[in-house]
Amino acid sequence: MPKSAINTIQIRSLADRYEAGELQVCIQDELRKGSNDCLAVQHQSAAVAILSMAGFVRSQMEQEGLSVHQALRILGQRMRNLSARGSSA
Repeated sequence: MPKSAINTIQIRSLADRYEAGELQVCIQDELRKGSNDCLAVQHQSAAVAILSMAGFVRSQMEQEGLSVHQALRILGQRMRNLSARGSSA
């Protein structure tokens, strides 16, 4: 995936529009067919990454009863933790 900023607007929109199971189906379709019904982007790796983040956010909303804003904050925290861990290795 080309290095770029994470599009939180796209993630928020997908998490609002689709349930976690629907996003999972879109990820599987993207991996199998190279396209999906949730998101159209040029690079398969970008599509899978965005759909995965949206799926995580939606799962947090469904399982924990969080708002999309709260779930996005958790996603950001986890990504920062992974980044910090990776840079210290």
